[in-house]
Amino acid sequence: MTLSIRATFWTRILGCVFLAGWLAGCSATQLFNEGMSDINAGRLDVGLAKIEEAVKKDPDSAFMKTHLRMTRKYVVQRVLLEADSARAGLDFTGARRLYEHVLELDEANSQASAGLELTKNAEMNQIEIRMVKDLIGHNELKEAQAQLGHILSTDPNNFEAKQMLDRILSQSPPPEPVKPKLRLKEDRIAVLQFRESPLGMVFEALSRTSGINFVLDKDVKSDAKTNIFVKDMLIESALDMVLAQHGLERKLLADNILLIYPDTPDKRRRYEEQMVKSFHLTNADPKQAMSLLKVMLDTKSLFIDEHARLLVMRDTPEVVRMAEKLLLSLDLEDSEVMMEVDIVEITRSKLTEIGIKYPNQVNLNILGPGSVAGAAAGAGAAVVTTLQNLILDRAHTGISSLAATINLKREDSNVNILSSPRIRARNYEKAKVHIGDRVPVFTNAVTPIIGGTGSVVTGSVTYIDVGLKFDVEPTIYWDDEVSMKLNLEVSNIVKEVVSGSSLSYQIGTRAASTVLRLRDGETQILAGLISDAERETSTKVPGLSSFPVLGRLFTSDKTDKNKVEIALSITPHVIRHGKRPNIASSEILYGTESSRGIPLTVKIGENERRPIVESKGAAGLPAAVTIGAAVSVSPSEGQPRIEPIPAAALDSTRAGARRKTSGLPAAVTTGPPSAENAPESPARSEPTSATDSEGTKKDAGDVPPESPAQSAPIPPEGAESAGQVP
Repeated sequence: MTLSIRATFWTRILGCVFLAGWLAGCSATQLFNEGMSDINAGRLDVGLAKIEEAVKKDPDSAFMKTHLRMTRKYVVQRVLLEADSARAGLDFTGARRLYEHVLELDEANSQASAGLELTKNAEMNQIEIRMVKDLIGHNELKEAQAQLGHILSTDPNNFEAKQMLDRILSQSPPPEPVKPKLRLKEDRIAVLQFRESPLGMVFEALSRTSGINFVLDKDVKSDAKTNIFVKDMLIESALDMVLAQHGLERKLLADNILLIYPDTPDKRRRYEEQMVKSFHLTNADPKQAMSLLKVMLDTKSLFIDEHARLLVMRDTPEVVRMAEKLLLSLDLEDSEVMMEVDIVEITRSKLTEIGIKYPNQVNLNILGPGSVAGAAAGAGAAVVTTLQNLILDRAHTGISSLAATINLKREDSNVNILSSPRIRARNYEKAKVHIGDRVPVFTNAVTPIIGGTGSVVTGSVTYIDVGLKFDVEPTIYWDDEVSMKLNLEVSNIVKEVVSGSSLSYQIGTRAASTVLRLRDGETQILAGLISDAERETSTKVPGLSSFPVLGRLFTSDKTDKNKVEIALSITPHVIRHGKRPNIASSEILYGTESSRGIPLTVKIGENERRPIVESKGAAGLPAAVTIGAAVSVSPSEGQPRIEPIPAAALDSTRAGARRKTSGLPAAVTTGPPSAENAPESPARSEPTSATDSEGTKKDAGDVPPESPAQSAPIPPEGAESAGQVP
């Protein structure tokens, strides 16, 4: 084989290789372009597969490799967004499929792994939410509240669970804090009767009955006289009534030890326990919260941090609990509204100018000797001093040129300026929009120098807003209506005003202010801010323009019309409503002026309290009598007696309690006993001695047995019987 044949052979081989590479590159480029077109059309998987195939065909292309990495990231983000939307729309099967597809594209994608876990939790939470709805339907609110708490612990952003929990909390009052309890021998006392008895004797009787140990402050007067007569009452309530009678307070030192002290400011500062609590506010202003607590609760120890929106208070636990409720009713989310505003400024102008415009003046120049026309201002111009120097010839006389202008002009102009801002504002907050320019106004002030010559010029610049200014202040109501206070102002520069070295502007303004109340989604159009100006100008040659027909040849007419209109369209859309305070936080029992947060009530059950005036019967006594000890004492008796109630009296008591109107004792007296108005004694099973009007004691046989209160004649409702006690 000759050398030429070999060269030809290898040349053909290399040409085939280059041709195959060129064809492969062309096919890879074509696949890449098709893949990018599919990506832009939304066919993500198809487009990504074509780009990957193009990279396989042309692995040396750095451009294609870079675009492949960027496209894969873009596809992953798009699929993640679709998966999140499917999970939010409760399409858990579709969301799980999309997250798994992301993991196929990128095995190490942490967002897809977290999304699968969130989808699993959301699916379980949805099952639990259905269970919660069943619990609410069966009025099992406590179990439903516990279940919702578990859901929110795994998914804090679950909107449906938050709404259901808010509804449950608004229907049920918050649980009362757990207080330490007294350990008593007996919870109730059947009869407690003291007349003009020393306070120390009352505490001694209660101590024997209940097992409470009393520690008296040094300022408590144990010889103070006590008058009390109650039946069928909890021992704690009876003790509270005795303390309220003498202006005393108690403090629990142990489960059976009470400290009794006078209810005075000095003693309260010494014995009352206080607590410090921090409140992190979200929506309320810390200054307003501090003012609220000062005015309503008379709290002195307060601290606020406006930067951290923190409020710290120190007071008694009862006042702190009231402050919690007050701040719950203050720190509420504000309502928000989105306002779609369209502002259109329409300007129409028409300009017509037709006719022949002639010159309105002629200049005649007469020169002196040695001057030439056209050199009047030059160095060679001679000065005419006398009429003899006037030379009225062509070389020394000049006349300005006479030129006429033919006007054939008609101009129509329509200008539409559209502004479409979207304004989102909170309730009672003003939103402002300014579309235009800030025009500078230069002002110079001249200040003379004291004791010298000259002056100092001081310049200043102020800015004026020119254009469209729109202010709106919304008020959002609970029935999806929005009241808006609108202010619209459109201004423009009319002309410049120059005064010395100062520059200012004349501003033309059109403004409107109104208040609207619209429903959610309702559109209101305000129009009619019109500026209509029409100017007609005629330029005529005197005399010649007066001819009937030929006068049009010596006249030029100009008509200028300008019309400006402003149209405003506004549509409110309520984004969300603020939360209303629940009933438990909007109503607080304050107590008395001296005892904040501690109302004077009688405890009638384990977790139930009732005001004193409501817990008594028609004559101030309980309507029912239960088993318990009876304590009775008179000034003539040395020590109080604590005796059980006999079964006969109990049976008659139960029988009387079944009646529609409870029987009342024949008489209830206060003060020393007398023969005419003897006090009622509690039922006793042992014989006792009685004292007659002379002060002598009689045996039990001489005294008729005491009848139960229920066996006495029933007086009319609302009246007390005044008969003598047998």
